[in-house]
Amino acid sequence: MLERERIETAAFRLGYLSLVTLLLLPLLIIVSTSITESSYLSFTPKEISLRWYYEFLASERWISAMKNSLITSTGTMLLSTTLGVLAALGVEGSRGKLSAYIVPLVLLPLLIPAVVTAVTLLTFY
Repeated sequence: MLERERIETAAFRLGYLSLVTLLLLPLLIIVSTSITESSYLSFTPKEISLRWYYEFLASERWISAMKNSLITSTGTMLLSTTLGVLAALGVEGSRGKLSAYIVPLVLLPLLIPAVVTAVTLLTFY
């Protein structure tokens, strides 16, 4: 039984490592592409340069867009975290007939994207 647990642990770790590698590999490719000196995209940079980062930070247009994105994402994060915690506390604290209606209402945002995707696929295919 101990040998089986060791095999399961090793298989889990291998799967976990594979998943992390699969998720981080595109990021590695993007970063290695961004440090090239050339004017076009090339995966294996011949010369390493931070040219594109300097141009990004020197552009007022990109800085303004980054500020707008950070403001929007921070507001969204705070609002969604607050609403999620309040919804979780409300579902946990509700007992009785009303709780049968509250749980589906709270889970509705999780279900809507799947329904919209299904209807869209059904319509176009």
